[in-house]
Amino acid sequence: MYKSMYDILNKSFDYDCEYKKLWEMIFSRRYYLYNSRSYTLIGLFNKFIVCWKYKGTKCSSQEIIKELEIEEKPKENIEEAILKLCDFIVNIREFLVFEKNKIDYQIKLGIKQDEYYITEEEMGETIFMQDKILIDLVSEILNSLNYEVVKEEDYKCFIVKKNVDAEETAKIVEEDDISNQILQYNDYRIVKDREAKKAILKSLADYFEGHRKEIKDSNSDLENNISFALNNFDIRHNNITGRYENSFMKNISEKEVIELYDKTYFLMLIAFRLIALKNFENEVEEIRRNEFKK
Repeated sequence: MYKSMYDILNKSFDYDCEYKKLWEMIFSRRYYLYNSRSYTLIGLFNKFIVCWKYKGTKCSSQEIIKELEIEEKPKENIEEAILKLCDFIVNIREFLVFEKNKIDYQIKLGIKQDEYYITEEEMGETIFMQDKILIDLVSEILNSLNYEVVKEEDYKCFIVKKNVDAEETAKIVEEDDISNQILQYNDYRIVKDREAKKAILKSLADYFEGHRKEIKDSNSDLENNISFALNNFDIRHNNITGRYENSFMKNISEKEVIELYDKTYFLMLIAFRLIALKNFENEVEEIRRNEFKK
C-alpha cells in the first residue's frame, strides 16, 4: 500500500535512535561560540557551571550527569531515560540563556569546520537553525510522550505530563506557589513517588483549608470527601501506624495508594476551580446590580 512522505515521516518515534541523536548533539556538536572558541552544549555548561546556583557541591557536568544517572547507553526503560535526558538538556540550556548577560558572555551559534572557525558574516540563519534543531527535537520527543516543559522561577524547568485540567486550574488560583505545586504534581519524576505526591497534596491541603467555606458553600459533598481523603489516606496524618492508623490504608498496595492520591488531586482541582467560579459569579452579580439597575 502506498504511503505519502508525510505518513512515513510521522511514524512512531524510535526512542533508542532519538536518545543517541540527543546524546551526540549535546556532547559532540560544537554549536556555540564564545571568545572565538567553539563549544558543545555540555562544554559551555562546564565553563560556566560555577554560576549555576543548583550545583551544590558539584564542580563539573560529569559529576552532575553521574549523580542523575544519565548514561550514553541507558540500562533503564528507554522512555524514562529519554525524559531524564530531555530534562537535563532543557535546564542547562535555560541556565545558559538566562545567565548570559550576568556572566558577560554572548552565545553565538555556529559550527566548527575542519581547522578553522566560520566568520561573523557567515553566521546566518542556517547556523542559528543548528541549535533550534536540538530544541525542536526535544519538544517533538516530549510531545510524542504527552509531556511538556513548565518553567518555574529563573531558569528552573520541569517536565510534566500534559493535563489540561491542571493547566487551567493553575492559571486561576490566587497564589503562584500553589500554581507551581499543581503543575509539579504531574512531573515525570514522581509518577510513582508516593512521598513526593504526598508532600504536594499536603501543600494543596493548606490552600484547601483556607478556602474551605467557599468550597462547602458550592459543593458540600466535594468539600467533605476531600477532607476525608486528606485525613484518612495517609496524607495529613500517619494512617499506617499510631493514633490515626486505619486498617484500610495498612492493607492496600503502594500502587493503590498512588491511585488514591491521584484521585484526591483531581478532586482538589475541581474544588479550586469552584473557588474561581464563585469569584467570577460574584463579579458578574456585582456588575448586574450596580450597573444595570440604574
